Amino acid sequence: MSDLTDEANQDDEGCLADLLAFIESQPDTGCLPSPVCEPIPPGHKGKLPVDNVEASRVFDILADWQNEQRGLPAGTERMRSWWACPAPVLIAGIRDALLEMPPILPGTPDLNSYDGVCWLVSMCCDELTVLQEEALVSMRVLFVLQIRDLHPSEYERTMARIRSVLWRMRRELPIWRKQMAEQRISINRTRAQSQAVAASKIYSDAARASWSQRFDAMRGVNPRLTVNSAATRIARELGLPEAAIQTIRKHLSRVNRAK
Repeated sequence: MSDLTDEANQDDEGCLADLLAFIESQPDTGCLPSPVCEPIPPGHKGKLPVDNVEASRVFDILADWQNEQRGLPAGTERMRSWWACPAPVLIAGIRDALLEMPPILPGTPDLNSYDGVCWLVSMCCDELTVLQEEALVSMRVLFVLQIRDLHPSEYERTMARIRSVLWRMRRELPIWRKQMAEQRISINRTRAQSQAVAASKIYSDAARASWSQRFDAMRGVNPRLTVNSAATRIARELGLPEAAIQTIRKHLSRVNRAK
């Protein structure tokens, strides 16, 4: 099999077309009703090959498994064997990477089942990047191995395409993580700035007087009402931001001490 970096330079649309060709070459509705593929558990451990050497080893194991299963019909024995091959780990690895990949996948995607992956590819293809679509189709191919063989003539080409997808995902993953971390930092910074502005807002004397009046009225109903509880209730009733609670509490405490 050619070096993975060479495979990664192949045309993206050609890669996707090859993977889809395998899926469509023998529809799921052949001998068994669809859907027939078992889902992977949400917490199933996933892993992408870390380099070309590991990728070669993983796909060699998958090739040996395919040769052992050749001719074995879909059923309990083949399914049990599939769980012991690299396919479920690769599916989970792709799933985990997709969840970290921008842009965010549309809707609330089910990346653990064949049907969920098919739905995304068929119904949301216009909202997916080429790499996201290729990754999803690669998951479909690996799922379909539960119920059908890859012909020897199509195995190397199809798996080379999946290796190319995995290589590109692994190459981009550190970039995605950095972008997401920077985005979270930016969101947190913006939130902190908004809270600081809200906390430093200067309320008018009339507003502060109304807080005191409300507090007195509340105390008339419940003499044991604390300043903290009153400040929270006043902010909520007036539709003020959470940061205003501290300002109201300080004002009420100062007025209460002066009485």
